[in-house]
Amino acid sequence: RHFGQVRNIQFSPDGELLASCGDDGRVRIWRVDGTLAAHFRAHQGFIWSVSFSPDCTRLVTVSSDRTAKVWDLSPLGPSTHWAATRNIPVSQTAFAPRSRRLAMSTADGRILVGDAAVRGPLETLAQQVWPHSTIVFSPDERRIIFTLPDQSVQSWMPTERRKETIFPPHQGELPGKWATGSHAVPLSYPVDQPLAAVYWDGLLRTWE
Repeated sequence: RHFGQVRNIQFSPDGELLASCGDDGRVRIWRVDGTLAAHFRAHQGFIWSVSFSPDCTRLVTVSSDRTAKVWDLSPLGPSTHWAATRNIPVSQTAFAPRSRRLAMSTADGRILVGDAAVRGPLETLAQQVWPHSTIVFSPDERRIIFTLPDQSVQSWMPTERRKETIFPPHQGELPGKWATGSHAVPLSYPVDQPLAAVYWDGLLRTWE
């Protein structure tokens, strides 16, 4: 078990593993039968999120210690592959569905993209997005889709270097502490399925 709050859980793309992370700075990887496959200390601070690569060989972790790390998941146990960021507060990450590309949104409003298998600097693709953007790749990897504080959803097309609005701002009310506009709209864009955005007032928007 984790000590403190569990911040995020993610299934591996093949459905065989479940990764969890939280306030104790540790990652735990579970088999679907409930047994523990691996556990390790990944960060000095809280871990906000974990994400598997499409081939299930890597895991990326994002922490309050202002680092994001990519881990190799070998049969001998996880090992650090590289530190994707240092002294950059990353809030969200996403793997491309068919490749090793990795995108991150940062607290200073940038989207960074890099190759999860290459130790090198990440490229800044867009600026002034939103520090708490939820981000996903489109299935064809031509777009990086993200949310804004007004609950609109936009896409960034790297090859064309332009943004496009997919869903306009949403006027639905947010409950409780989210009423300040700090809520990120959850996004899902599976392969061979439409993009889906879910709002607090129960609205579901889809786009193909």
